[in-house]
Amino acid sequence: MADLLQLPPQALEAEMAVLGSMLIQAEAVDRALEFLDEKDFYKETHRKIFAAAVELHNQRQAVDIVTVADSLRAKKLLGEVGGPQFLQELQGKVATAAHVEHYAHIVREKSILRDLIRTATEVVGQAYREEKPPTELLDEAQARIMQVSQRATVTGFVDAKSLAHEVISDIEAAHQRKGAVTGIGTGFKKFDQMTAGFQKGDLILIAARPSQGKTALALNIMSHVVLHSKAPVHTAFFSLEMSFQNVVERMLC
Repeated sequence: MADLLQLPPQALEAEMAVLGSMLIQAEAVDRALEFLDEKDFYKETHRKIFAAAVELHNQRQAVDIVTVADSLRAKKLLGEVGGPQFLQELQGKVATAAHVEHYAHIVREKSILRDLIRTATEVVGQAYREEKPPTELLDEAQARIMQVSQRATVTGFVDAKSLAHEVISDIEAAHQRKGAVTGIGTGFKKFDQMTAGFQKGDLILIAARPSQGKTALALNIMSHVVLHSKAPVHTAFFSLEMSFQNVVERMLC
């Protein structure tokens, strides 16, 4: 029980550094917004300051100590956040806004951990109350954990300049291989010639009417990738319609 009584994960210094960066440089607001929103801040005072700065930014107004203080004063919130003195303290937390993304990542990670704790605690409470069947609880728990997981995978903008070298290296490596298939071959030669194989990061959908051979085609491709490829690739096959035995029987056929 002692662990449950601990303070939730938080990074107040990082939160202050983000807000200080936003007060120093207008561009820092855009960079912070790529990763954060108001609820990511643990301290309510920091949430109010962040919301005021974002509102000014969205209105194409300057974001600095004076404008944020005026905005908070108009909403009768300036005293609640500590007055102009606290805004000056925030600005003094950082000498430059160059590292705002680093601070924002820290704040976001703590926010995700708090979401995970909140979700897991609610799931535990539902399990103790036994108000729903276990299968329904499992489905709900998986869906809610997936929502938290999706937050962790969100990334901000990526500068094309930073990707250029990686892409050029991939193109050069594909040219040196001299083969028609630069990705993972399917075993269907004509198809591989048309597509150059499956590439990393691709999402391939096989669409057709029922009983037209979608599963058979997918299993044939999987079999080739695992058993006949020069560089076998670990492959997982999921089915909502067939049992394990049926999948293996079709694959053997």
